[in-house]
Amino acid sequence: MKLLLVFAAVVFLTAGCAVKPEAAQAEAPAYSGQKVASFAAPHTNGTLYDGSCQNGAVLRAVPPQFRHVMKSATGTYEGKPFGVCWTWNADESAAIVVWDDGGAFAVPRQILKFPIDV
Repeated sequence: MKLLLVFAAVVFLTAGCAVKPEAAQAEAPAYSGQKVASFAAPHTNGTLYDGSCQNGAVLRAVPPQFRHVMKSATGTYEGKPFGVCWTWNADESAAIVVWDDGGAFAVPRQILKFPIDV
């Protein structure tokens, strides 16, 4: 129940503050789909994709009613790869990034770097 409340609260955040993941994964997480955006912050960076989240650890950390909206991503903390997935918050003003240890943070839309179509 605590995780559900934390996740629900994070979905409505609009300011990002990185949460340090507790444990690194031994290998880079899998991702799928086309690149949607990327971000870089002190100690943390990531790339967001439009494919569905396939990371079992992240999906187990997310309440069941939110799992279907989670998208694929890659992320690092202090240069180490971690399993991450993401979704938009309610008004799409921020991407909610969820680490494989259940930690989550919001990345405001204005910080995201979107690919340019040519």
